[in-house]
Amino acid sequence: MEIINFTDFNYDEKTYTNSFKVSVIENNKLKHFDEIYFKLDEKNSINDNVMAVVLTTLTGQLYDKIYYDLELNENIIQQISDFTKSKVSCKQKINTDFINNNINEKIILNFSGGFDSLALLSILPKNKTEMVSVKWDMENNYLKRESDFFKKFNPHILETNFRNFVNKTKVEQLSGIWQFMSIGSMLYNELLHFKFHTFGTIFEAWGLHGSSKVSTRKKFSNPPFNQIGLTDLKICQGLTEVGTALIVAKSFPYLVDDSLKSLAAPNSTKYYRKQLIMKIIQEKYGLKDMYLNLNDFKEPERKIDFNYFADGFLVLWYLKHIGFEKTKRIVSNLPEDIMNVVDKCSLNFYEKYNSNFLNNLPEDIKLDVMKNLIKLGILPYDEQDYQELKIVLEYLKDYYPILKDNWDKYF
Repeated sequence: MEIINFTDFNYDEKTYTNSFKVSVIENNKLKHFDEIYFKLDEKNSINDNVMAVVLTTLTGQLYDKIYYDLELNENIIQQISDFTKSKVSCKQKINTDFINNNINEKIILNFSGGFDSLALLSILPKNKTEMVSVKWDMENNYLKRESDFFKKFNPHILETNFRNFVNKTKVEQLSGIWQFMSIGSMLYNELLHFKFHTFGTIFEAWGLHGSSKVSTRKKFSNPPFNQIGLTDLKICQGLTEVGTALIVAKSFPYLVDDSLKSLAAPNSTKYYRKQLIMKIIQEKYGLKDMYLNLNDFKEPERKIDFNYFADGFLVLWYLKHIGFEKTKRIVSNLPEDIMNVVDKCSLNFYEKYNSNFLNNLPEDIKLDVMKNLIKLGILPYDEQDYQELKIVLEYLKDYYPILKDNWDKYF
C-alpha cells in the first residue's frame, strides 16, 4: 500500500508564496519526503479545493490513498477520487459543493516561449488572452534559458520546485504525464477567473488527433481542469510543428533564433529538427527578414528516430523538401517504401490549419482565430488535404501501435 500525504500548508503574504510538505509512505515506511512551494507574482492565496485539485497532477493514479491537510468540499473529494482512483481524505469535509466563479470568457495561454506557444500567442485574440508561465526551480540550463526568454513577454509567472518531486517519483508513470505542466494556469485562475485555457500542443503530439471523431468534438472535458471550472480548448492541435514554425517565422521573425535556443539544448536532436524545419520554411517562402543563425547547423550525432510518432509524422514532409538521400542520413529506421506516399501527395496540409479543431471554440474566439490565421496566410484544409492526411495516417498505422490498435474506434 502506498500513501501520499500533503501537510503543513502555509501562505507567506510578503512573498506571495504557498508552501507545504509532502510525504510518501509505502508499507508503513517513509519512502520519500519533500517540501514544495508555489511563488506567484502577486497576492493570490489559493483556495483549499483548488490546491487539492492542482496536486492531483503530481499524484496521477500512483497512490492507494491521498491525504490533504485541507478543508475540502464533498464534490471536490469525489472528483479527485474519481480522477486519481485513490481513497481521498482531508482535515475537514465541508458538506456542500464547491462552486467555481469563472465568469470571464477569456483564455489563459500556458506560455513557454517555444515555437508552439508563440504561434498560439499570434493567433489568439489579444484582448481575451493572458499568459501564464512556469519558472521551474531546478539546476538545469535549458530551463533557465526558457525562463529568461519568456520573461520578455511579461506573463504571469509561477516559480516552483514542484517538478523536482515529479521527476523523482518517475513522471512517466503518471496517468496524466502532461497535466502537471498546467499548474500555473490552475493556480493563477484564482486571480483571473477565466473560463478557458490552452496549451501549445501540436497536431502530431498525439497520433489520434488526425481522427475526425476527435478533432470535430464540440467540447473536451479533461480532468483535473474541469474540476475547477477551466475548459481546455484544443487550438494548437490544428497545426503541425511545421505550421507553428511557419507562424512564428512570419509573426516573430527576429525572435526565431532566440526562441529556438530557449526551447532546445544545442546539439540535441530537437534543436536540429527545429533548425531544419525553419531552414526549409525560410527558403520555401523567401522569408528574408527571419533571423536564423545556422553556424551550428549540422547533422545530429543521434539521428531522428522514425519509430517515434511525432518525428515519423514529420519525416514525410522532410522527404518532400530535401529528398530521400538527405533524409536518410538524418533519420534512423526509415522505411524504403515511404516515397510511394510522398510522391503521390502534395503534403500541403503540414503548412495549413485543420479547421475541425475550431469546433470546440466559443464563436467569438473562433472568429478571431480564423481572422488571425488568414492574416498570416495559414489556410484551412481543403478536401484534398483531408484525403492526404488519411493516406499518410493509413501508411503510418503499420508502424505505430496507437494508430493501428485504435483505428476502427477513431477512424
